Amino acid sequence: NLISRGLDAQVAHDVAEGMDATMGECILKLYRDTTQPAMTTLGADLEKATARPGLSVLATRDHWVGTDLQRHRAASRAGAQTEVLEGLGHWWFAENPGTAARVLKTFWHAL
Repeated sequence: NLISRGLDAQVAHDVAEGMDATMGECILKLYRDTTQPAMTTLGADLEKATARPGLSVLATRDHWVGTDLQRHRAASRAGAQTEVLEGLGHWWFAENPGTAARVLKTFWHAL
């Protein structure tokens, strides 16, 4: 359940309303791509991402997406700017929409 994993109850309700078979398939594909050897394959050409500007959002309380060191290393390999969001978790965009909007708009305006 999304609420037990930190998502605001109203946001979780809204997300649940949008769930259907296609969404389920997409989520399962995403999760399956986070296992090995898929992650090794995806990371092999990470330096190619330097061809375009990138933003890595590092929410300090998000423990689902690897260690801070792993996230900094991946962002560096991809040539991405890293924005550290202290005290926010996996649902950073819903936890603090104002900060999320500011971070994204600042990045986009700099392009």
